[in-house]
Amino acid sequence: MSYPTVTGDAVEGVPYREAQSCLGPAYALATYKFFLTGTATPANVYQDGALTTPFPITGFVTADSYGRFPPIYLDTSVIYRVQFYDTTNTLRWTVDPYTALLATVGTSSKSPYGVNIATTGEVTIPAPATGGTGVSLTLKAGTLGITPLRIAGTLPGNSALIVNNSATTGTQTATFASSTKPGTQASAPAGWLPITCDGVQYYTPIWHGNPFTPYAASPSALGEAIIANSVTFTGSGLTTVTGGAATPSNWYSPSSNNIGANYDIQITKTSGLSGVVFSIGGTQTNIGSGGLTITNNAAASVSGTYNLLLHNTSTVVASGTITLSGGGGVQQPTINGVSFWGLNGDGTATLGGVATTNWYTPTTPSVGAGYWIYITQTGGTPGFSFSPVNVWANIGTGTGGGIGVVGGAGSFTITGTYQIASDSGGAHVLSSGNITLSSVSPVQSANYSGSMPLVLSGNGAATVGGSAAGGWYSPNSTNAGSGYYINITRTSGTAGVNFSAAQGSWTNITNSGLTVGMSGYTGDVGTVTVGGTYQISSSNTGTPVLGSGTISLSAAAGTVIHVYTSAVTNATETIPTGTTNVYCEVFGGGGGGGGGNQHPNPVIVYTGGTGGCGGLAYSVYTSAALGGAGNTFKYTVPSGGAGGAGGATGSTGGAGSITAGSVTGFTTMTGNGGVGGTGASVVGNGPGGAGGTGVGGNNTNNPGPTGSTAGTSGKISGDGSPYGGGATGGSGSGVSGSTGKSGAAVFYYT
Repeated sequence: MSYPTVTGDAVEGVPYREAQSCLGPAYALATYKFFLTGTATPANVYQDGALTTPFPITGFVTADSYGRFPPIYLDTSVIYRVQFYDTTNTLRWTVDPYTALLATVGTSSKSPYGVNIATTGEVTIPAPATGGTGVSLTLKAGTLGITPLRIAGTLPGNSALIVNNSATTGTQTATFASSTKPGTQASAPAGWLPITCDGVQYYTPIWHGNPFTPYAASPSALGEAIIANSVTFTGSGLTTVTGGAATPSNWYSPSSNNIGANYDIQITKTSGLSGVVFSIGGTQTNIGSGGLTITNNAAASVSGTYNLLLHNTSTVVASGTITLSGGGGVQQPTINGVSFWGLNGDGTATLGGVATTNWYTPTTPSVGAGYWIYITQTGGTPGFSFSPVNVWANIGTGTGGGIGVVGGAGSFTITGTYQIASDSGGAHVLSSGNITLSSVSPVQSANYSGSMPLVLSGNGAATVGGSAAGGWYSPNSTNAGSGYYINITRTSGTAGVNFSAAQGSWTNITNSGLTVGMSGYTGDVGTVTVGGTYQISSSNTGTPVLGSGTISLSAAAGTVIHVYTSAVTNATETIPTGTTNVYCEVFGGGGGGGGGNQHPNPVIVYTGGTGGCGGLAYSVYTSAALGGAGNTFKYTVPSGGAGGAGGATGSTGGAGSITAGSVTGFTTMTGNGGVGGTGASVVGNGPGGAGGTGVGGNNTNNPGPTGSTAGTSGKISGDGSPYGGGATGGSGSGVSGSTGKSGAAVFYYT
């Protein structure tokens, strides 16, 4: 029953060949009926090859008085049951299942089913959807002995055959195993056939009897740029890091089990303190099947270059760069506080008699015996100096040893640098940093108030809302921030609004500074605030507290609009915090379209009327008049009216409403639905339905347009209107009208 309009070719611009059938006058008004296979459920067939226009009665196609059927197009994703009835409506035959021929020039625009033929020749056939399973592809090589099956790709490296690349259910995996072809592995094949199986690309050499072998364009070791705390070269070729990144994140491509046993790594240090080294030194070390982890011996940074070599050879196959920092061992804190700085033998430290950042981690009994410290003074109050200074001093195993200040009477502040080494002569320096000691705490106790954010700079300055405020540290000193921590306690403000940083936890100010803003005010209206107290300490434990004060921040939250378009009954809407004015809109649902009809002889098709649009009710109140923020409305969003069956009038759309929940002084608002379009008669089209009205509220309401799909426009900017459009009527005998569009409820707060 399928013939091409142009012999042997597809119709220009149409995905499928034109389908037509003529059974002759003996079968005048005969009928084809189409169902889902194995069922009595009618299944759509179509009047066009793009599968966009189904026949008016689902699965029902009638011949004319000469036995001629119009073109009938089947969906290749559906397996059908087909029945044929003759002129007397007698069943003549049934075919079940009936599988439509697959499209030969592309995929239907109706659904992603049918043959896909790419420009490079790949063929894809998705599984069928509704109606069962059973679509399969058979590739025939031609008449035996004439033409073999040919599979070819036009682009080098692209697969010509893809197997189960998008399998989603069941066991659908095809497996290709790799093995060695005895006696011929060193020989060059005549060519390679690319095949993708389950998302993995394979190349098979073109010679007799050799299985598929996974393909990689250039299996090789790779050099990387590594910046991290530690790095692991895994035995399979991947690179993993802590506290940083490795680019491109694999040292061998493609990854391969146990490949690490074939390669060594050798690192050459290029920069860093004299005592900081990589854990493998400068020796050539095998990566191994289990991988190799590389660290450094201190918190300070060390950089180098590295070579990857074939195992136990001097053959370099790749090179890269590596920088590691933040390791265990000797740390390098910034010291800024009240004299003195005590360095204990187990790695802990005190500043001004209070615990501070460790100089060595993890803490280890008697570790201080193996380390020496050297202080260089760079500035400060005349007459005062560090003690000891300009000498390598052993830290020792006890407690209480460290760096103090000597000099005359009065207050002081002195600055300098320090180094810690693993030998008494300073040949192997493992850390360095800045030290500032003073007679009183430089931490201030300012109060901060204004528009967010509060910025505490690393040098001790502060701003609120971009304007200078009292500094938290005086005098300003570069890199002071890393030695201090702040903790904020919220005490007041808009409900749900908090400080965005340091609330309830000791947070390092850092040398680059700390920004404290506000969080949790999304959805609020007007001005929101948050207030609290703060403390500053030289320790992340909060002891001692060196400064304290208050913080009060504010922000303008702006406006909020809530638009509801899904059908719902008596849902709750709450007035947001900070609201000054409230604007409300409610739209009725559109009327359903009238059913179609037709004159029987001669056949003249008539269309049902378009439904009317839903009406609009609109109100404006001050928040205070409604009882203020936190009070509620109840709202109903209506559905559109149902379309009328053939010749029948469509249903009126539902009424939308906004009523008082806990708000006071509010007048109920109703957006009535549009009237359904009148059904067509056998002698004429049906008229459109009247628009719905808007009732109640305290402002001007708008009726919906008559017999229109456009909908009703609202009065609140950005409300997404129009809403509640009427539905179009059905066209032809037995064709129902469409369903009207739903209404909406809108709340806008300023």
